[in-house]
Amino acid sequence: MRKLFYGLMLAGMLIMVIASPVLAAVYYASVQVQESDGSSYTRLPIMVSLDNEYLADNNYILATGLDTRVITGSSVELPHLVVDDRLLFVSNINANNTYNFKYTTGNTPLTDMPIIVGYDGYITIPSEISDDMQLGDDFEIEFDGYVDTSVGSNKNLVYKWEAFRLYISDTSEITAAITDGDSPTLYSSDSDGHITATSTVYNTAWAAASGTIAAGNDTFDIGQNFATPNYNIWRGFVFFDTSSIPDNATIISATLSLYGVTDNSVTDFLITVQNGQATYPTDPLAVTDYNKSYYSGDGGSLTTEGFNTVGYNNITLNSTGIGWINLTGTTKLCLRSSRDIAGTTPTGNEYVIVNDAHNTGTTKDPKLVVVYEYDTKSATVTSISSGIIKPIITAGANLMTLSVYDTEDNHLGDSPQSVDITGVSVPDNANDIIINQNNVMPYFDYLKWTVSDTLIAWYQPISMIVGTTLDDREGTDAGETGTAEEDATIVWGANPAGVDVDIGSLTAYSQPAPSGTIDEPGQDIVEESGQPGWTDETGTLTTNPFYPAVKMAADESGFDVTQIWLMIATFFVIGGMLAVFGFVPHQLITVCVGGGITGLFISMGIYPFWVIFIFLLGGIAVVLWERAPAV
Repeated sequence: MRKLFYGLMLAGMLIMVIASPVLAAVYYASVQVQESDGSSYTRLPIMVSLDNEYLADNNYILATGLDTRVITGSSVELPHLVVDDRLLFVSNINANNTYNFKYTTGNTPLTDMPIIVGYDGYITIPSEISDDMQLGDDFEIEFDGYVDTSVGSNKNLVYKWEAFRLYISDTSEITAAITDGDSPTLYSSDSDGHITATSTVYNTAWAAASGTIAAGNDTFDIGQNFATPNYNIWRGFVFFDTSSIPDNATIISATLSLYGVTDNSVTDFLITVQNGQATYPTDPLAVTDYNKSYYSGDGGSLTTEGFNTVGYNNITLNSTGIGWINLTGTTKLCLRSSRDIAGTTPTGNEYVIVNDAHNTGTTKDPKLVVVYEYDTKSATVTSISSGIIKPIITAGANLMTLSVYDTEDNHLGDSPQSVDITGVSVPDNANDIIINQNNVMPYFDYLKWTVSDTLIAWYQPISMIVGTTLDDREGTDAGETGTAEEDATIVWGANPAGVDVDIGSLTAYSQPAPSGTIDEPGQDIVEESGQPGWTDETGTLTTNPFYPAVKMAADESGFDVTQIWLMIATFFVIGGMLAVFGFVPHQLITVCVGGGITGLFISMGIYPFWVIFIFLLGGIAVVLWERAPAV
């Protein structure tokens, strides 16, 4: 009987050795991230060039890539996504610091991976592939991920031009809105023209407090010249009535167009848009509007090289210039030469002539095309801090509701918020759906798109991403029943300037790696990693009083922290069983003691819960053996 039990004990030891380190990786590659540009990032999506397709083809990783992990030096798992030609993961990165991570293989497969598109990356869903995704007035959009709720321009979580928008409307505010938009062409008023100053001394003309108005002509000049003995400087002015744009509009773009007449720019320059509002220029023009001290900034510019004298020359306003557009009145802009702004003395001709508003009709008038969007119906939830949240937007029964939940499905901030949408629906159009603009979500777990109680699309990677295709799990092409497949397209981002990433060669864990000090940022534990029975802190136990010693042992041995904890736990389980059997040589009692010690380690988070079943099966085997009749 004793020999039989020791045989069972040996078998149990083998089972523990095999089963306990199920999550212990087989191979790893060191990943080093260095920030050298003086910028800090919260939850930076980091991209590494890596041939995961080769690793899968040669059985280093599963074809799905789900057996991989990215961990810190203390074995904290980070959100990561495996792509055929790259690896992406998310971490805090502080300015001028270097960080070391590990990309590990051979782990227990996850059920899914988060969606990570890289810094400045985003996702498009071409709506022309199916009309099923038109929202109408009965829909639900749900996703779960890390959302940065700090204020910023066009931080759209979900966006379809002139249809629907879920976005960060202000600091710690999330707004869901049914939208509309327009792109009117506005023409300059008859107040437009130029003011010129002339002097034999350039600085006198340049710094003059007033000039001579040339308004009411068919053309006006922009630039400067030297024609012996005088220096001449021309500063142009245009006026647009922009009061028709809704007060709550978000201006997407604006283009100022000038119809060319003559190109006298022997020396080329930039026609530069400047601002003096709300006071300058006056309407109508006054001689003192010439004063250069009234105007500043650069709202957009256009080189005179290749200046068109038989058509329009377009100046795209930048974000500064867009900010100068007056939604409640007249937008007044000054047009100056970049060389005039710099005070560069001309040696010849460097000016152009353009048509003004006094021409018959408007076909050659200065014009401003403004593309804008505004919310027709919206619901806003406030007091939402950056973090892992689950926004859900539902519409139906003449009501649109925005709810924002935490990871325990508790409402956040003043969620939920609703708005009456009686008689209003999301406009149908052929515009693409854009997900995750301007780094609003470093990573998210899934996105579900439901219309009229039918799940249309479900984005959540359950396998390695190939190319730029984000598979729709709900589509029939993916082997599911339901709607046609609505695959999305990933537009990959890139690491920001100053962030350099290096990855080492793949190394077997049986080969100890050189130890060293690892500088780590503070991390959040990965939410819902998809590992059955394994909690977020399993195997790390950073708050355990023995953690520093375990961490030191891991650093010196080349094993990771998880493996050291598993070795310690397995030693105590087997040692405890041997000790009990030495005093009370009863198999069932010994198995129960082993199960009890294992349960303790499960409660501590060292073993996953399913290890206890090994002892349950062992106990059943002992009972059956004891009941078996002797031969």
